[in-house]
Amino acid sequence: MGALRTVTVVVAMGTLGPGTTYRVFDDVRQKWDIRYVGLLTPGNDGIPRNTAQWAELTAWREGATIRVDQSASEYWLRITYFDIAKDHFRWKADVSTDGGKTWKADQIRIDAKRAP
Repeated sequence: MGALRTVTVVVAMGTLGPGTTYRVFDDVRQKWDIRYVGLLTPGNDGIPRNTAQWAELTAWREGATIRVDQSASEYWLRITYFDIAKDHFRWKADVSTDGGKTWKADQIRIDAKRAP
């Protein structure tokens, strides 16, 4: 039987706003099962609301990349971390607003560098 490792991370800002991420690594499947709860989300008038909005994610290594599939109530993301090095990485996400039936490629892109 494989071991499960648990990590809880408090994040300042996620794709759903500030919140908390719960991560469990499954050694058998070699995947992270992740749950994120956004604690504040903007209302239609732009004023933050104290609501809990959950997202489910699964992450795994795929060659030299890391893949993350995220599903939330309003949209799904297919995220790829690539060009990963000690001082930088790149990140792109395909977006679906119809439950994964259709996807728009490379809708979100991040080029991150570690501060000196």
